[in-house]
Amino acid sequence: MPVIRPIIGLALLVLMCAGCGKAPSGVAVVDLDEVAKRLGRDLSISKTVKATQNGLNQQLNQLLVNLQEKYKQQSAEFGDDPTPEQQAQLRKLNNDMTNLLAQRKRTAQNLYLQSQRELVVRFRDEVKPVAKDVAAENGFAIVIPKDTNSLLATDPSVDITEQVIAKMQANPALATPAAQPAAQPETKPAAETVDASAPKRTPGRTRVSEKSENSSRKG
Repeated sequence: MPVIRPIIGLALLVLMCAGCGKAPSGVAVVDLDEVAKRLGRDLSISKTVKATQNGLNQQLNQLLVNLQEKYKQQSAEFGDDPTPEQQAQLRKLNNDMTNLLAQRKRTAQNLYLQSQRELVVRFRDEVKPVAKDVAAENGFAIVIPKDTNSLLATDPSVDITEQVIAKMQANPALATPAAQPAAQPETKPAAETVDASAPKRTPGRTRVSEKSENSSRKG
């Protein structure tokens, strides 16, 4: 089942070194995707989003079954030779059901993307204080995600990814992915199914650094 499109991207994290004898300066970079991969967070986020997707699809498919049954019952009441008025009622019922299903699918897609976005933002929020500490220790005032689509070039000396990973791995609360809810079983209606997922894409991991966000400053 298709999973997500990239949703979280470049954002400035202005990290000030409080209490330092020397004012920090310069810009450091952190590869958020590498941090997520090494900590297993990309896979845990994908699993959680997939569980959410399965639950939403279950609801949509149940709605589809209910609507099909309602139409079948109404059609049976009118018999094999419905009057023109009854035919018009069936067409209206079909249109109403189609619109309702489309509306519920849009709502499900929004909930699906929102759940992914919240998980990625939560992960970024966990990285921020660690990146701030590492940056301060190395005399940097600003940290930005290492995005090859946005940065033309970087010096390896300003890449603090490995230090951030090491610091997070040393903290059990950050090194271990949070417990994820169990995936809900998917229903399989006989006629057809509907999918709450975003545009088609099936990666096994979740990227956390592609789509641009508003810059945020930390004091």
